[in-house]
This record gives sequence, structure tokens and C-alpha cells, in this order.
Amino acid sequence: MKTVAVVTGYFVAHQFLPPVLTYLNKLTFILIGIMIFLVNTIICLWFIASHLLKHWQENSLRTAQLEKEKIQVQLDSLKKNAYFHRDELIYLYTTDGRKLVTDYRTLDELDELVDPVRFFRANRQFLISVGVVAGYQPHFSGKLAVRLQSPFESVELLISKEKAATFRQWLES
Repeated sequence: MKTVAVVTGYFVAHQFLPPVLTYLNKLTFILIGIMIFLVNTIICLWFIASHLLKHWQENSLRTAQLEKEKIQVQLDSLKKNAYFHRDELIYLYTTDGRKLVTDYRTLDELDELVDPVRFFRANRQFLISVGVVAGYQPHFSGKLAVRLQSPFESVELLISKEKAATFRQWLES
């Protein structure tokens, strides 16, 4: 009977405690959950910020190198024979074998800036200098296949039937 009294006493005492304990347990779990969420958020933000900072530093170094090259390109390369090619970005290829990124968005912008006596807009992808043209030959249906000088021999350049006559005149002048 003594065992029953202990069990009964526990049962009676337990009837008064559960609402209080349940509320405290819920509150504790909620607070612990909030703390875990905040710690995880801070850690994630720290990793994202460190990654972005690293990426920004790499890009700023690359931009600084491009700015230095841009000045050099403006002074040197446009005096040499070169051509511009659009492939996601606009690249400048120089006869000394350099491939440089430009900050122009379209070849139309460049076409307005360069000397039309020295440069010709061959098609949507190419703006070529007169000095890089080694020759041309007829291609299918009135187009022209243009051969470029070294080191650009491997570049395949086609001029449309509509621009073929203009190209011939430009090259002869």
C-alpha cells in the first residue's frame, strides 16, 4: 500500500505541475530554436560576405589590370593592325598575339569611334583593320571569304553579298 501512496502522491503532485512545466518547456524550446536559427543565420551571412569580398577583390585586381592594359591599348594597339571580335564580350586582337577585353557593349559603338578608312564592319561579329586583310576570294552565293594575315590565319571571316562591293571599294582605297 505504501507503493500505491507514492504513486498516488506523484500522480497528485504531477497534476498541478504539468501546465507550468509544459509552458516552460515550450518556451525553452522556442528560445533555443530562435537562438540556433540566429547563430546559423550569422554563420551563413559571414560565409557569404567573405565569399563576396574575395570575389570583389579578385575582380578589382582584374579591373585594375584591364585599366592599365586599356591605356596601353589606346596608345599602342590601334596604331597597329588589329581587329575586334564579338563573342559575349568585345575582344581586341592585336598582331602581337594579344587578346584584350574591351569595355564596349556592341561593335556599333566601336564602328562609330574608329576611322572608317582603316576599319571595316565585316559582319555582326567582326570589325577589321585594313592591315590584317591578306586577301579575299569569292564564296558561295556572292559572299566573300576574307583571309587574314599572321597570326590570324585560322579566323574564318565571311562578308555578306550585300557588303561585298563596299568591302572591295574599302580595300582598294
